[in-house]
Amino acid sequence: MGTDTVRHADYELQSPCTMLDAPQTITEPVLMKAAQERGARVRFDTEYLSHVQDDDGVTTTVRDRLTAAGYTVRSQYLIGADSERSTVAADLDLPFAGPDAVAGAVSIVFEADLPHLVAHRPSVLYWMLQPGAEQEGVGLGVLRMVKPWTEWMLMWGYEVAAGPPAFTDEVIRELAVALVGTGDFRMRVKSASPWTVNHHFATTVARGRVFCAGDAVHRHPPTNGLGSNTSIQDTYNLAWKIAHVVAGTAAPSLLDSYDAERAPRAGAHRAG
Repeated sequence: MGTDTVRHADYELQSPCTMLDAPQTITEPVLMKAAQERGARVRFDTEYLSHVQDDDGVTTTVRDRLTAAGYTVRSQYLIGADSERSTVAADLDLPFAGPDAVAGAVSIVFEADLPHLVAHRPSVLYWMLQPGAEQEGVGLGVLRMVKPWTEWMLMWGYEVAAGPPAFTDEVIRELAVALVGTGDFRMRVKSASPWTVNHHFATTVARGRVFCAGDAVHRHPPTNGLGSNTSIQDTYNLAWKIAHVVAGTAAPSLLDSYDAERAPRAGAHRAG
């Protein structure tokens, strides 16, 4: 990504900022701190239960998961950015199209010193293609650098019908060795989780004063950052419009453009 001398100028010309590769575990606390410094009240351990909207606003019922106490939050608008199992989208009964679970994948984050294997060609991401193997299951995988060169994410495919493999120490080690190509390393597993590749998207992303964004309304493969880029586009499109409407510098009808502009984009990326 821009390390080739022929391509480096292209990256510099695209942005006034230098490129930075950082995992979500690092970027999310930075974004959270910036939001709080600007007045955001972040309520962790809070579970959304339901909402009711009327002509003047939205009343949302939530539950504190530490105390089990329930309470309501009154707002002018509600944004459901609650990921691929969005309860807000379900409560709105948003219509969805496209298949889900078209392929399976396993993500394993582990610590291992691998500079002796990558020093000759250091990279952020390695695709591993093993001759004679099927596309799903053993044979195709990704090794993603998290921290150079001691923390990695291993991604391996599996057949959806067969279900994900059992996450025993032996299975994880076997996958890592098969993917890296050698057993000449020690590893410490930090997390292991299965997930599915989807092409599932909402054909309507808002109703009244309630809007949904991000994975709540489009579930894309992670290839080329489709999920994150589309989610960022959603929130940017919506945030400035709500800000103007709340400030009284734009009519509420401006918010109608969110569904008109963003719903078609989610569907357009379904084959990506």
